[in-house]
Amino acid sequence: MAASFLGTTTASYDVFLSFRGEDTRKNFTNRLYNSLKKAGIYTFLDDNGIERGENIKAELQKAIKNSRISILVLSRNYATSGWCLDELVLILERYKTSGHVILPVFYHVEKSLFDGKIGNVAEAIAKHEEGFMAEKCNEKRMEGLQRLNGWKAALKQVAQFGAMTLKKQADIQHELKFIEKVVKVIEDKLSRTAMGSVPQLIGMKYRTKDINLWLRDETTSLCYYVISGIGGIGKTTIAQYIYNLNSNLFECSSFLKNVGETAEVHEGVVRLQKQLLCDILKTKQVNISSADEGILMIKQALRCKPILLVLDDVDKPDLLDVILGMRDGFCLGSKIIVTTRLDWKVNHSEAFKIYKVENLDRYESLSLFCWHAFGQDFAFEGYFEQSKRVVKLCEGLPLALQVLGSALSGKKLDVWESVLEKLEAIPNYQIAKKLRISYDNLQDEHDKSLFLHIACFFVGMDKYITTSVLDGCNYFTSIGIQNLIDRNLLEINDLNKLVMHQVIRDIGKGIVRQESPMDPGKRSRLWHYKDSLSVLTGKTGTETVEGIIFDSDGRSSTSMDSSSSLANYIGTDSFAKMHNLKLLKLNYMNLSGHYKEFPRRLRWLSWRHCSLKSIPSDFPLENIVVIDIRYSSLKQIWKGVKFLGSLKILNLSHSWELKKIPDLSRLPKIEKLILKDCVKLEKIHESITVVKNISLLNLKGCKSLRNLPKNMGAMKSLETLDISGCLTLQWVPMQLSLLKSLKVLRADELDFNKLRFQPWRNSLVSWIYKPRSEQQLSWSFLPCNLVDLSLVNCGLSDDAFTVDFKSLSMLENLDISGNLIQSLPESFKSLSKLESFSVQNCTRLKSLVGLPNVSELFIEHCTSLEKVTYQSALSKKPIISHDHDNDNLMTLQGVFKLEDLENIDPQLLNYFDLNLESIEETEVKVKQLTSSRKRNLPLQGLYEQGVFSIFIPGNRIPSFFLKTMHREVSFNIAPNFKVQGLSMATFYTNNTLKINGADDKTKSHDYWQANRVELRNSTKGLTWVHRPTIFGVPEDNNEGMTWLSHWNFGSTLMEGGDEVKIIVSLKSYRFTVEEFGLHLVGDVGESHNSEMVSNPFFARNVVPGDSSQRGRLYKIPTWS
Repeated sequence: MAASFLGTTTASYDVFLSFRGEDTRKNFTNRLYNSLKKAGIYTFLDDNGIERGENIKAELQKAIKNSRISILVLSRNYATSGWCLDELVLILERYKTSGHVILPVFYHVEKSLFDGKIGNVAEAIAKHEEGFMAEKCNEKRMEGLQRLNGWKAALKQVAQFGAMTLKKQADIQHELKFIEKVVKVIEDKLSRTAMGSVPQLIGMKYRTKDINLWLRDETTSLCYYVISGIGGIGKTTIAQYIYNLNSNLFECSSFLKNVGETAEVHEGVVRLQKQLLCDILKTKQVNISSADEGILMIKQALRCKPILLVLDDVDKPDLLDVILGMRDGFCLGSKIIVTTRLDWKVNHSEAFKIYKVENLDRYESLSLFCWHAFGQDFAFEGYFEQSKRVVKLCEGLPLALQVLGSALSGKKLDVWESVLEKLEAIPNYQIAKKLRISYDNLQDEHDKSLFLHIACFFVGMDKYITTSVLDGCNYFTSIGIQNLIDRNLLEINDLNKLVMHQVIRDIGKGIVRQESPMDPGKRSRLWHYKDSLSVLTGKTGTETVEGIIFDSDGRSSTSMDSSSSLANYIGTDSFAKMHNLKLLKLNYMNLSGHYKEFPRRLRWLSWRHCSLKSIPSDFPLENIVVIDIRYSSLKQIWKGVKFLGSLKILNLSHSWELKKIPDLSRLPKIEKLILKDCVKLEKIHESITVVKNISLLNLKGCKSLRNLPKNMGAMKSLETLDISGCLTLQWVPMQLSLLKSLKVLRADELDFNKLRFQPWRNSLVSWIYKPRSEQQLSWSFLPCNLVDLSLVNCGLSDDAFTVDFKSLSMLENLDISGNLIQSLPESFKSLSKLESFSVQNCTRLKSLVGLPNVSELFIEHCTSLEKVTYQSALSKKPIISHDHDNDNLMTLQGVFKLEDLENIDPQLLNYFDLNLESIEETEVKVKQLTSSRKRNLPLQGLYEQGVFSIFIPGNRIPSFFLKTMHREVSFNIAPNFKVQGLSMATFYTNNTLKINGADDKTKSHDYWQANRVELRNSTKGLTWVHRPTIFGVPEDNNEGMTWLSHWNFGSTLMEGGDEVKIIVSLKSYRFTVEEFGLHLVGDVGESHNSEMVSNPFFARNVVPGDSSQRGRLYKIPTWS
């Protein structure tokens, strides 16, 4: 759980408008409100909507509290209104307590007048004072004078703010321009970043200002930016915020979390390198055999790609070299951000910039604490003083504020006082220890003990495994975990792993350490290598010990002190006194001796790289719940038949010497059997079919396995079966079709041309393999309730792929990548529930016609693919994952369609005065989003979401188009003109020769990102952006290229009288716009003359409204 500056906001408005109605309501404020509304900025305007009475302050306070920004329209008579001045005071109070944003706008007045010394404001204040002094009731007079003092202070303070001023002599055009600027400032202040608009990021803007400028500075040679600070200060939160805000500016990006911790585990460096390469190459999987190979691959991948890379929680500076193999040599423009707890020291020669995160100030701290304690940025009545005391004790540590706020949320005041007394008894410098209050406030000893177990042993582990183990230890784990989550002591990530912030984790370990500071053998939990080594070699363990980790992964005699070598002589008698031991992790360890006196209450045994050939018969397993003996030397698990009444999970993956599985009939509770990569395993004992609770059977990579159990139809609870990579598998029982509970089947790399299916209805019937040309493959073994099916690299061709998909109507995920198919069978259309479909590396695949409306489609490396269509119009555009080698793709429904000229509606060609006969032999060089290379194609039409385009060599802007040399044009459509469409023409040239003949290494998506047309209807607040997926590339002979496009509009999106702006943007260092033209298509009403038909708009230099506004995005109606 990363320290956070976040609080969940319930803001109802973006902006609160404060103004003097008689001065500005019907002019400036009205125009400002409409412009904000058009820009999509939700604004509160008090249009006499608040009852004027005793509840005015409460109502105003509510409206102001529920707004993110206040605009103060300070006019000549603003100070004459007591209501306006009350609003001003309330706004400034919110500014002081929660960092509320204020923008003063001085309308037709000078800023200096608001100091209250001279002019209208001074006169208004004097008049208010005169009125209050005339009050006969002493109490009311004092109350009025107190209000007056508040008004004076507020006016003086607002005069010191940065502000915007509109002078009195400004005409309407200047006022409209001024309003545009105001709206732009508000948009910037709202900071609608990729982090979303719901969370409020407290104190984030100024903390990230410098690093954001650095990220956008293409001239700097500084490649690294180090964010350092203590645990819980918010380093990861800052890095995530910056990454989300800027990752789209880079060709590739990657965020590697928990680098230090991950690098310490077995093959952790390789795991990090794999993730980095997957992010760079935009693929799901990368094969790396060693860290050295990973370094070479990373260097190769990043040679020409600028990257934004975040390395989170780096605990050793040399990890940069271990993972990346370099500290420089990146592509120009690359930026690497490192977060660390270390006080990072660098040489002056190194390209590092360092930012040490500061604690939150008291206002930020109070706001963050209140969000977690009260669900708003200020304290409930009666809790303010106590909240300030908590904030003072936390000394600005975000994680402390977040956790304590959650712990105190909903508690009565006497509980707060008790907690504060405990907090104040702890010295201020021991900030981390204060977080123990969250532990002490857990509701009972059950949750406290559960927290300590998780902190010491289970962080990073799967929730299901953790729950199984701890349930076996008599915990109520599910409700206990939820209690910890509610207290912000624990999180469950998207992979169902347990996540705990390092500071919180350290607190838990510190609590255990204090049980016996000098004698680790008397502690309840041991996790540190040296403590475990001391206890085991000294045989000082006691019955207090409940769990122990002794993991020598990565250690060697050269890197350890001399005492560490004693680890090779640990005997089983070292555990003899640990009668309450339940959790044991002994990775890379060898034990000598018998196991008769070994602890008999074990629930969890993790013994990876175990050297035993078989688990000894006297090893006490009767209470075991989870056995994890991956990478072992086991040849057989145990001898004979064992009754293990509690065992739920048995993981023997990568036990390369294991040849057979014993009788499992006496394991009544086993749910998961994982035998991944047991390469010598030849047979699964038939007894597995009588185990009623088994839900997962993972046989992936069991290369020697020849047959599956015959009676698999009896495994009524089986939900997941993975037989991928079982290369010698000969028989598959037809009884699989009886497994109604089976949801997931993965059978990658199986050769279905040689696989035989064992019949189950009639044992006398023999299924004889025949060549593929004589008999098609039977798919009747597939259960009808499958949700997830994977058949990757199975050598399936169109002849073999005769699956009757009608019987698999429940499928949601299907992966048939790497097969030899050219098209899909007709029955594929019956998969109405399909969400994710992958055909990656199907190099013979030519068409995907009539697909169900999937959410995800993966078509990487489908080099022959020409067409992708769906059964119906897309209600939601799917996520399409493709590489840049789909060179032949001509139709991708929902994205683009290329059409031969003879099939195009002649009317579309008439819009551009094109004669089919004169252009039909023309070829054009294009660059396509789905292809990495340029290619010459016959002239074709391009259809994209309501926009039709043609790219044609030369300057082909029609003579009747309105032409300009500028890339931006603004105009008003003539009144009553009925718009049907808008035609545009852009003539541009290739300026490669102007940049010294630089190599063209531009990726296709660069063309797509950089070449665009933006069309804004300022009147309706609508914006459209069109980036063509295919773009014409002019030759370097100055002939140039014309991009002709026609936009198909409905009757209401573009109308007569609308104010419109068009901006053409091509890649500045690649193409140059030489001329731009446009023409409105439609007709005029009877009241208009013929002149208006030929010129239904007129050019203007300025369009009223905000020309940079982010209005609502609308789709243009698609072509029928």
